[in-house]
Amino acid sequence: MINKKTFQTAAYPGRNALVDNVKGLIVFFFIITNIYFNAKLSFKMPEWSIHEGNVVGMPFWGYLNFSLMDLGPAAFFFLIGLTVFPVFSKHVERDGTRAAYKQFFMKNMAIVGIFCTLTFIKSKVLNENFDWDTIQSVGFTGVLLMPFMSAFMRKHTLARLIAGLGVLVLFHIFHKEIYIFHGYQGGLSACVGYLGIVLIASALADAMKKGILPYAAASAFIIGAAVLSDKLTGKSVFFEDYNTTYMLMSTAFLNTAYFVFYTIDKFLLKGKRIPILSTMGRNIFFYLILSLLIMAVIMVFMADIRLNEGQLIMLEVGTVAVYALISIFLEKKNITFKL
Repeated sequence: MINKKTFQTAAYPGRNALVDNVKGLIVFFFIITNIYFNAKLSFKMPEWSIHEGNVVGMPFWGYLNFSLMDLGPAAFFFLIGLTVFPVFSKHVERDGTRAAYKQFFMKNMAIVGIFCTLTFIKSKVLNENFDWDTIQSVGFTGVLLMPFMSAFMRKHTLARLIAGLGVLVLFHIFHKEIYIFHGYQGGLSACVGYLGIVLIASALADAMKKGILPYAAASAFIIGAAVLSDKLTGKSVFFEDYNTTYMLMSTAFLNTAYFVFYTIDKFLLKGKRIPILSTMGRNIFFYLILSLLIMAVIMVFMADIRLNEGQLIMLEVGTVAVYALISIFLEKKNITFKL
């Protein structure tokens, strides 16, 4: 359900500006990568930039064993983990525990319902099979997260870190049984792994609050856990499988990238919002819905058109410009769309 109002026009007290800025970058990444993923191209994109690219033998990417675009799904859950527990705690303080749980459940079910409906409409328009997608996984993972939202877990960082790693260990042990719920973009089974990412990211968020050195130490631990998983499980990263090593390795990679943004924010931006990016970050689900609509238009009206490099760049630059103009309008009117 929509929480109280479709949009609010108040200021944005208590929001994490860095998270909003990075969410804005994710919106840009999402629309740009999905345009060239869905558009028919008259040329071949680099293997490291496409889903399930053949990165064997490539420096860096060959070790990770997944491409840049394969990071997209995990990025949503990493960012969710950075804020979900503090936000939930504020709802508990304001509305009480029962109301907070109800609102959290309804919000996540709304995400599942809205994007399942949009995906269903898209499948009918394009005469395709109805498939699960990453955005639906955001809502379903939120439902799986509910047992971990207790006061004890919200208070204890180490408990969430252990829980996150424990979930991923169980995900590896029982992967065959959980895999029966596998589907496009990982299906329901991948949500168990995503749950681990959210819990681990929430522990990293607590380390960030303590300063750059504690965050650096926590980051090194996650990198070590990812490397250890790759060595001990006997099962390297595989994007389509969404296995434990993929979950840990993508978390380590995303956190390393976030560490760079964190450092820039700490010493240069000092908590300031970046215009356009922060607005897009605050309105991320609005832009995801808009992106799905744009993808549908491209796939319907450009189904028989093959784009060359210049045409692809023009399409992507034009879309980014439209997003920026919408963001300027939302910022000027001080509007935030919320679920």
